[in-house]
Amino acid sequence: EAVVRGLEALPPWLRDVRLALTSKRRIEQITSATQRVSHDSRVATHTGEALLVIRDLALVPGHSLVEGDLPVPRGGVVAVVVDLGVSINGFLEVLSGDANPDSGCVLLDGIDVRQPTVKRRIMLVTDDPHLMDASVRDHLRAADPHMRPADVERTLTVMGLGHLSRLADGGLDAPLGSHGAALSVHERQRLMIAMAACSSADVIVLQDLPVLADPDSAAPILAELARKPDRTVIVATKSADIAAFASHVIAPIGSRILCGAHRDLLERPEYKAAWERQAAGGIDERILAEVPQSQRDVLRARLITEHFNAGETLYRFGSPGDRIIFVMEGRVAIHAPDEFGVEQLIGDVGPGNFCGDVGQSHAPRAETARAVDDTMVRTLSVEAWSAGVLGLLDSDPVERRVLTCVLRADNPTIDTLPQLVLGQSHDETVLALSTLIERGQVRVDDQGRLSISARRRSRAGAAAVLDRLVEL
Repeated sequence: EAVVRGLEALPPWLRDVRLALTSKRRIEQITSATQRVSHDSRVATHTGEALLVIRDLALVPGHSLVEGDLPVPRGGVVAVVVDLGVSINGFLEVLSGDANPDSGCVLLDGIDVRQPTVKRRIMLVTDDPHLMDASVRDHLRAADPHMRPADVERTLTVMGLGHLSRLADGGLDAPLGSHGAALSVHERQRLMIAMAACSSADVIVLQDLPVLADPDSAAPILAELARKPDRTVIVATKSADIAAFASHVIAPIGSRILCGAHRDLLERPEYKAAWERQAAGGIDERILAEVPQSQRDVLRARLITEHFNAGETLYRFGSPGDRIIFVMEGRVAIHAPDEFGVEQLIGDVGPGNFCGDVGQSHAPRAETARAVDDTMVRTLSVEAWSAGVLGLLDSDPVERRVLTCVLRADNPTIDTLPQLVLGQSHDETVLALSTLIERGQVRVDDQGRLSISARRRSRAGAAAVLDRLVEL
């Protein structure tokens, strides 16, 4: 960055020469670097049920997680769960071939995942995605050059990015600026996930991403990623609901990796204890100080911790109101456009206050929120908020997924809704919708269009918890 700033002060022709020389040196450094593994010219092919195999793996010296071979089933969603305080991203980088283990390896159809012949079949989505100064459409077509306009629209809608069609200066064809600066942190993460969904990758590895922390909003995204036959989607999670949604769980806990279905692993004392520690340590007690002890567990798993660097955008003007944000540390500046469209500072929010009201679900934001300092926040999704208003926080997960689709879709009907609830069968969706309509939590108008009832219902104290939370 310092080199680039220095080049900006030079005449254009001299900048080009110096930039070319700098680029040449960097290319030489990369091409002359020591290879992590010897190259293998063999082309990887499918070999049977197991796509990935973890072999004799140790991340740190003297601490073997796997002895022998541990196969990862092909296809579906695989959740990765770690104990409280353990970094999950390092393990995922090794699993995707982006980092070296201390010993052992990970194989994709018999070939080390760090080999170029198989690396292109694995896509790692990090919590700090790097985008180009290109349009949204260009990013998606980089993943799939043959995408049709209808496919682009559908993918963005499922990923919660349909509003990007209204970006200034061109909508989906508007340049996003350096590193995607025109988008918020969440929007950049969602766009990278959309690119992964459109790609030909056989394995998609998702780090611990805030946009996937809420189980109800994550479920349709994970189902979309897993639509490709035999594709394996590996997702880091701290949510028991997502672990239950997954077809398989990998849990590096203690001195070994535990594998199996979530419900079966709960019979293992060490796995069950890890989840109990997650629940106990996953929430700052300052938020729940005024909430009765008997009701705190309702929201523990739904409040999400996020960190933003100074200058990062929490949400943008015009983006959908998808979460409410409680500031715990740092300050957040609130900007809004004036009558001429020029952004003006209208206030700031400090610890103990909140921004991003979700009183009208997914309505466009009327302001932009940007971190003034390094900031820590707790967020509550619109899905969790609406479930709390309707008394559904502790209800059946399928009912909550139906609620999510009614919230996000544009006036879905009874006939079209089952196609939108990804990961659930038609009959499961219809049964859950019928239950919600019967209880008065979803309304149907004369044209069969669905909407959320604003009427509160008290169930397991959920509404009271939400009321207390908003008062903080």
